[in-house]
Amino acid sequence: MYNFKAIIAERVIRGGGKDMSQCNKGQIIVLYQGKKSFKKIAEITCNGLCTVQRIMKSCKVVNEPSSSSQKNCDRKTILSNRDQKSLKRLVKTNRQKSNLEIKKSFDKGSKTIYTCTMRRELKGMGLKRFSAARKYLVTATEPRKETAIYKRTQK
Repeated sequence: MYNFKAIIAERVIRGGGKDMSQCNKGQIIVLYQGKKSFKKIAEITCNGLCTVQRIMKSCKVVNEPSSSSQKNCDRKTILSNRDQKSLKRLVKTNRQKSNLEIKKSFDKGSKTIYTCTMRRELKGMGLKRFSAARKYLVTATEPRKETAIYKRTQK
């Protein structure tokens, strides 16, 4: 068993410096790979719990998958490869159409999607600049027409 008084005394003497040898870091990593908890590792290596957590956060363990690869591991994709190809074809051929028009033409097929999903899928395929053009409700010529009509009604 461990002598906890000696461990506490050693912690007080060391002063909690941030410099740590590669040997100590390696020992922490090996203990972590051996399925030890952070608290047990801190007791065994005579380091603080925060130090152990900081080292494990900075070191990437080879056998463990990273968090970015686990992000959507079990989630089904919204569009299959075939649907992505058809969406890509629609956008490239109908560049001047709005999002809603492309969505309607895509919805004629087997799947239906939202416009945000369509834009996200296009961005994921690397076609951000090919995404459907946005058509705004008021164009540059319409405000002039509205002001002319407004002036006529005021007279």
